[in-house]
Amino acid sequence: MTMDLMIKFHSSCEKRAGEIRKDLKSETTPAFVISCRDGILSATVSGKRKGHKIYRMLDRSVFTGVGSVLDCKNLYAAASSSAKVQAHMERSKGDVSYIIENIVTSLSSQIANQFRNLYSNNYFRAEIAFTVIGQDPAEDEIWCVDCTGDNTLSSNFACLPVDDEMAKVLGDDPEHTWEMDMKTVFRDMVYGSLVKHVKGDRGPEVVVLDRTKMEEKKFGDVYKRLSQEQISNWLS
Repeated sequence: MTMDLMIKFHSSCEKRAGEIRKDLKSETTPAFVISCRDGILSATVSGKRKGHKIYRMLDRSVFTGVGSVLDCKNLYAAASSSAKVQAHMERSKGDVSYIIENIVTSLSSQIANQFRNLYSNNYFRAEIAFTVIGQDPAEDEIWCVDCTGDNTLSSNFACLPVDDEMAKVLGDDPEHTWEMDMKTVFRDMVYGSLVKHVKGDRGPEVVVLDRTKMEEKKFGDVYKRLSQEQISNWLS
């Protein structure tokens, strides 16, 4: 049974969290978000039937979601709508970090409230991340919100669903990717964890936030979704 069709009640929040995380780990392809010297790399595997998992938020920000397709789309729709409204408010104009932090706070609260209501099956079976690129890797912001509504902030990396997969990819020193370019990190470190999920109409999905465009203040060009041809060139 797919995650979109599951309807389950639980006797405790701990059992609910355990069930969701078990399903996420067994039924979804991981998504990686990694801060690199020349930008932020977001990568996973997706298919034509279920669509993308990585979406543009604002000029310097990306949304990534894994788990229930419907839940991810609903969370992205809510985040995107909020971002557009806040971006037109004078006090938030141009402040992408401020906007994304507000969105993370709001969605975390919504996810947590629905997760804790054990009398309802209307809870989110998904984990999401928001990425904001900075002038250098140490200033990057990678927000993660898990299935319970807990959120964390990192400037290094994120793996969805949250588990030990990232440690296998990055090794003992995750900050060493700050000295590496996105192409090398994807080819030599990330793709090995994704290739087993590539089959049929399912292929790599790669989105980058370009730090050079950020430094040049060409904000409309910071976000870029790689074509399958460009991904193949990265792997060659």
